[in-house]
Amino acid sequence: MTSDKAPKAAARRRMAETGEPYSVAMRAVRAAHRGSATIAVRYQLRRTFELEIDRDTWTSADNHTRARLIARSGRPAGSAAQEPALADLIEQDLSSPGADCLTVTPTADLDGQYLADDAASEDITAAQNQADRAQEQADRAQDQADRAQEQADRAQEQADEERALADEAQDLIDAAKEDGDTEARRRAYVDRAGAEREAELAEREAKRLQVHADREQERADREQERADLEQEHADDIASRCT
Repeated sequence: MTSDKAPKAAARRRMAETGEPYSVAMRAVRAAHRGSATIAVRYQLRRTFELEIDRDTWTSADNHTRARLIARSGRPAGSAAQEPALADLIEQDLSSPGADCLTVTPTADLDGQYLADDAASEDITAAQNQADRAQEQADRAQDQADRAQEQADRAQEQADEERALADEAQDLIDAAKEDGDTEARRRAYVDRAGAEREAELAEREAKRLQVHADREQERADREQERADLEQEHADDIASRCT
């Protein structure tokens, strides 16, 4: 793993283990790295590998041991059985004429990377915060739209009830006509007129509230679209920075 990717990978592992945000995990990795006694070993042989290892362990190791250290660092997970063959190839490289390994102290090179990672983590955090705020605003807009729709539904129920009363008044008028009851028919006409007025008022109010609810839902949809775009932007920044 190259030196610029190593701290990022370590930060991601720490995030998975602790649940910390990227910036916090990266600072912890940086602090641990600066306090360690490891060195970065970079070498260009017939094959190229890279690892971080304790300085004394590397210095005191012969080519046979170094080859196995390199093979162990570079093999895929679950491929322990392949290590001897890979180590034999590396040992041949180490023992070949002109072979050399360059060891460097990684702190100086990585400090710049850490600063870049800190800046990247701030960009990630800022973008995610913006996306979170946009989502919160979208959620509030949806809550308001839901309340408006509930109010419109209640108004429509009231209008339906008023219309049912008007229909009942008409049934009373029809019954009074059949019975020849003039007084009952007169009262039924009065009741129907009042019920019709109430039904019309309730229906107009229900329609007004439904229009308002529809507008609130349209606004909520726009806010959600904006929140989705903000989240896509934040995810894009995170993918590019990590």
